[in-house]
Amino acid sequence: MNGGKKRLMHLWCRKEWFQLVHYFDLGDRIVRQIFFCIVLLCLFISIGWADVIKIRNGGTVKGVIQEEGDEKVIIAIKFGTMTLAKDEVESIERASKEENDTLAQKWEKEKQRAEKSQEYLYKKAAAKKKKSKPTITTVGRSPATPFKKTQTATQKTKRHPGAIAIVRCSDNVHSYAACLPSDHGKERKYPVLFCFDPGGDGSTAVRKFAFAAEKYGWIVVGSLNAKNGPWKPILEAQSAMLEDIKKRYNTDQRKYYAAGFSGGARMSYTIAYDNTSNFKGVIACGAGFGRGQISKKISVYHCVGKTDPGLNEVKKAHAQLEKKRVNSKLNIFSGGHSYPPDNVIREAIAWIASR
Repeated sequence: MNGGKKRLMHLWCRKEWFQLVHYFDLGDRIVRQIFFCIVLLCLFISIGWADVIKIRNGGTVKGVIQEEGDEKVIIAIKFGTMTLAKDEVESIERASKEENDTLAQKWEKEKQRAEKSQEYLYKKAAAKKKKSKPTITTVGRSPATPFKKTQTATQKTKRHPGAIAIVRCSDNVHSYAACLPSDHGKERKYPVLFCFDPGGDGSTAVRKFAFAAEKYGWIVVGSLNAKNGPWKPILEAQSAMLEDIKKRYNTDQRKYYAAGFSGGARMSYTIAYDNTSNFKGVIACGAGFGRGQISKKISVYHCVGKTDPGLNEVKKAHAQLEKKRVNSKLNIFSGGHSYPPDNVIREAIAWIASR
């Protein structure tokens, strides 16, 4: 009997011990989960929330409200600002000042990274150009002839379709991204498509429209200096790029085109309306007019997302062009405030090329 009781007592102790271990293990897991949630919360706070403005057409704008009046709301977005009419706004969800400050710091860091990336690409392109310069070789002489120096013809490197290079303007201040057709260099004049991005990311803008280099034989360029902000530096960047391209490439100066998204659309209008003898068409994505007077010489292809906050602005711009009997088209695609999808971009290029 005593042996049996000891055996039962031993089993009971083991059971209690396992339950105790299980209890502490469960508690440890709960502590880990709580800790994990706290870390996630800290990460979300560090990301920085934005004010959220809901538009009556179903779209939303996320940014930092700079000004709110009875007639309009001005919102700082990643690259520049956006103005909305008050009657277009359905509701506003405000973030805290600390969250908006964190978001602004994040945008500034991203801007600095983009600028460093563009500078790196420029230096890389400059180093490549330096290496490709023709070399001077010395030709052997006979007893009756002096040394002669002849310049060897460098072999032409094969240009890869869609390749983008960074070019510094002759003023040594401004620069742009460029994509040339693979047959560039032949004895003919090339049309030029000037692209503009709201944040001055000309490489991204060129990449969106680069297919036009091969399909239509166009030179596609994008400013790395023109970006949302005061008009003076934008106009200076556009002027420098125009002058450099006219001197550097063999272009058809009666077949220039401009394309851009958001603030880049306004820049496209501006460069075209300031140079009506050169430009034939504009692709304006997600925004209305910039500077300058409407010209019947310049065809305009508008494209905008269904939920884009700028939808009404684009519709009004299109209506003004139609009223003045300007050759124009409006394409409302499924999406928000962003570059249009590839099929819309291809349709836009084909449309302005046929005018």
